[in-house]
Amino acid sequence: MSRNACTAVYAFEGTAALAARPARRLTLVEGGLNRKGTAPAPRTGRLDAPQLVFAILAGAAVVAAIVLASTLSDLAISSSRARALEDVATTTVTVSEGDSLWGIAAERPVEGVETADLVRWIADANALDGASLRPGQSLVVPARG
Repeated sequence: MSRNACTAVYAFEGTAALAARPARRLTLVEGGLNRKGTAPAPRTGRLDAPQLVFAILAGAAVVAAIVLASTLSDLAISSSRARALEDVATTTVTVSEGDSLWGIAAERPVEGVETADLVRWIADANALDGASLRPGQSLVVPARG
């Protein structure tokens, strides 16, 4: 087998089956005919009115579905936390100097309830206005498990 450097064409010795063939090329034909046998109008890249309405409605449906799923999820979580706090055993503690509702709640975790929710529960159970506590004050809190 030899190669001619000027034309980059291969010459083969032997049968014609090994002869070099020109490479096939693909040609891209844009457009085409529609069902009526005519060429379609060129696209501008913009949505027409029905497509725009559909896109807006589809986007609104997706946003509504996300909001609904988030709302249902929050309701399910809050109801499970409320159920966990309904039947919790309680005890009374006396507030010491430097105690905070957060610290007291963190010392008495309830399974499935976040500390912030427990702080709210303690404040509600003791009719507290705000988070300020006085040393010597008695609080109803969840018993340690």
